[in-house]
Amino acid sequence: MKKIPKIIWGVIYSIGTCITLLLSIISLSRSDTIINPDAMIFFQLYEQAFILLAFGAIPMVIACYMVCKVYEMKNSHNYKRNSMIIFIPGIICVSCSIFMLGLLFIGMINSFILH
Repeated sequence: MKKIPKIIWGVIYSIGTCITLLLSIISLSRSDTIINPDAMIFFQLYEQAFILLAFGAIPMVIACYMVCKVYEMKNSHNYKRNSMIIFIPGIICVSCSIFMLGLLFIGMINSFILH
């Protein structure tokens, strides 16, 4: 009975980690490819990857937490090290979303106070 949740959460976490790794590489490579040049507001590929990382923050943190809980990390020998390693993709996604919220907040302050 315990094996099925481990497999399910392991697969979800693995897929999320692969997507986070791919989007991080795209975001750090700063590709100048424009996705849809006919759009009203067009994004470059690295901007779109950064936005997708920010939107994936909550599901990735949930997946990280459930992997720690299902795999019973509290009983492991190095609990802090293992949990930090497991939460790295979640930390990357959360930092992207915090950065975007900070930019939004600073833009609002700039718009309302200075104009």
